Amino acid sequence: MSAPEGERSNVDLFGNLLGRKWNLDIVRTLLEEGPLGFSELAREVDGVSNKVLSESLTDLQEKGLVSRRVVDDRPFRVQYSVTGHGESLRSVVDAIEAWGAPPGRIATCRTCETELPVARECSYCAHHYCAEHQLPENHDCAGVKRLEGVGRRFESALNAAVRAAEPVERSGPPTPTDTDRHERG
Repeated sequence: MSAPEGERSNVDLFGNLLGRKWNLDIVRTLLEEGPLGFSELAREVDGVSNKVLSESLTDLQEKGLVSRRVVDDRPFRVQYSVTGHGESLRSVVDAIEAWGAPPGRIATCRTCETELPVARECSYCAHHYCAEHQLPENHDCAGVKRLEGVGRRFESALNAAVRAAEPVERSGPPTPTDTDRHERG
């Protein structure tokens, strides 16, 4: 069934709303990471040039999905965040992520125990959570806390390195390998 003449389908409107190649990735990043400065956003959105990022942010502001706030004038700094209208895209972004997820990737939200085809998680303890039950600000694990201005990929690699360096509890006497490791350390 097609839309009446002069009207556009919601899918057409959505396509026009996002329009540019990077817009959805920018909105997704701001939904996941919260407010970010221009440089932080450029690091998080892998592969986008500063020029294209600037043009895309202007487009998203004009469409009412992203807001820009001056946080300091010396040195001049701005911060971008999703608006209420942009926040309404969270379920759409989650649905797109679920649609593109590898088969069999299922996680369970630890808050509501809903099974999810794709879940967000704490990069250290792998606490999964759904869109409704965001990872709480006060989530406390033994992991490395979010580092200001550090990209997700770098942070994930750093957290993996920290986990790998942690001592492993073993039962029984130490093995020669364990003893060697402590003597070299």
